[in-house]
Amino acid sequence: MSEDIRKIIDKVKNFNQFVNESVDINNLTPITINVMGKQFTWNELNGGKLYHGSRTELNVGDLLIPQKEQNFKESDKNKISITSDYNRAKLWVLKIKSDNPIFIYEIEPISDIEIWRVSLAKQGTKFDLWEGRVDSAKILKKDVL
Repeated sequence: MSEDIRKIIDKVKNFNQFVNESVDINNLTPITINVMGKQFTWNELNGGKLYHGSRTELNVGDLLIPQKEQNFKESDKNKISITSDYNRAKLWVLKIKSDNPIFIYEIEPISDIEIWRVSLAKQGTKFDLWEGRVDSAKILKKDVL
């Protein structure tokens, strides 16, 4: 087998491994998140958990991916909105006109997190992710309200 073919095979193996891995927010490369002039890293996220609210029932372990229908016209139909605030996820779902139950999912991102809105928490020692967006996420826990 030629050296070029071996390199291609190694790249495919590495890519497949990357695609199947989840993103652990506690082990992300220490990027800096600027919140009102203060610098934070992901391990300083208030509560350390991320949530997504929905009226669609999924199961723990399922992959959460964007759907064709978006809940709000200002939402990106190619992304999933997430938050570190459980109650904010619940409020988003309450705005959806549906008779279906409310589901709040604790999620683990499988793609980079796009930060949209953040705020200071715990007297400025932590930060809240009010809204972020991801391409996909794995469901870790499900609450039915």
